[in-house]
Amino acid sequence: GAQDTEARLRLPVPRPWELALARQEAEATAQREDAQLQQQGAALRQRVTTLFHLVPLLRRTVVAAEELASLRARHLDLVARRRAEELATTVDWLDSEEEQRDADDDLASTRADLERVDAELRELLAWPEEEPLDLAEEDLQALAGVAIAGGAVAPTGASEPELVEAE
Repeated sequence: GAQDTEARLRLPVPRPWELALARQEAEATAQREDAQLQQQGAALRQRVTTLFHLVPLLRRTVVAAEELASLRARHLDLVARRRAEELATTVDWLDSEEEQRDADDDLASTRADLERVDAELRELLAWPEEEPLDLAEEDLQALAGVAIAGGAVAPTGASEPELVEAE
């Protein structure tokens, strides 16, 4: 005939204090994960806000670097003409040429910084590459803060960035 198989499983009976401890551990884990999530969200908001304020500053820095490079190029031309007329030395011309190269290097570096920051901000915002990223920035002096009692500084402007659709 047929064989009968008998299996016995022995499971521990959960004790009330073990159940309470497991519940407390689960609650603590959930609270820790919520805190980590909030911390990561705050770090992301801070990074986006920092980049938001950095992009217009870098744009203005690029304009200033372009102007400086243009002035250095004009100065190099003037020194070259003066050198041709024997009113400037070779050392003057070499100094001007070095200043021109430095200005061009600064301009390239600043443009690269702007492109990197712009790309990072677009990535964080999931902003399409083909759409312009026009940032509405309030007057920096108004956002800088006002002095209050005790020498502390209180912010006076909006702390969150505002994006404006291009028209």
